[in-house]
Amino acid sequence: MDPQGVTIAEDYLLISSYSHDDTHHSVVYVLDKNTHKYIKTIILKGHPHVGGITYDPIAKNIWVCSSTDANQAELVAFSMDKLKAYDMKENYKPIIYDQEITLDGIKKSSYVTYYDNALYVGYFSVNHKAVLEKYQFNDDGVFDTTLHGKKELIDDDTTLSPEEKLHVGTQIQGITFYKNYMLLSRSYGDKNSKILVYELGDNDLFLEKDAIKTIEAPPYLEQISVSGDKLYTIFESGTQRFRDKNGLTVMNYVVPLDMEKLLNE
Repeated sequence: MDPQGVTIAEDYLLISSYSHDDTHHSVVYVLDKNTHKYIKTIILKGHPHVGGITYDPIAKNIWVCSSTDANQAELVAFSMDKLKAYDMKENYKPIIYDQEITLDGIKKSSYVTYYDNALYVGYFSVNHKAVLEKYQFNDDGVFDTTLHGKKELIDDDTTLSPEEKLHVGTQIQGITFYKNYMLLSRSYGDKNSKILVYELGDNDLFLEKDAIKTIEAPPYLEQISVSGDKLYTIFESGTQRFRDKNGLTVMNYVVPLDMEKLLNE
């Protein structure tokens, strides 16, 4: 199984993983946040890439990047109560979702994060423009499919309006927020990854050259997520198919980093 997403949800550390050869269903591994002890595996429907996972602490829902049977971008959600009650050994069937949302305005849902009562959903692209979308929740924590702010993630292009479009480089794997900062993880192939740090403000235009800090990381960095003052990172190199690759720095752990040290060093 290839690890893709990581997030903290109450007392749990959640890891989304998919089967590279589609042999197995995609899953969410549930670990104790403090002891890191494995608790259970949650089976998901089908074989989506599950590139991102996040938690809505208000409505207490876990959101996962997915795809429909027609390969459309999708987000699925199940409640914290369902996570706690789920027992794979009862019937070895996927968990029943509370919400399944098809995203018409985006090619794929590659990564996701929760921030300020909204979900930010992005599409990974190697060379071509991708899309970042922001969706608001209503008061009941239900996903509002009315596009709040569609933004394009592409290489520098001064012809695009900063009021409508957010510019960053390609190969973005994850997004998260900390205080007045936005962080993007960028990774592709065996090259070292990057964590790009931006200061938030009234301007929606974030070019790579505008990053206030660039942090180099080992290859195959996937999702990044903030909980408290820690930045949680996960690497696809931890999967079995990469472990014997010559010259590759293998990271087979979830690595928490101190945000204040990252920003101030």
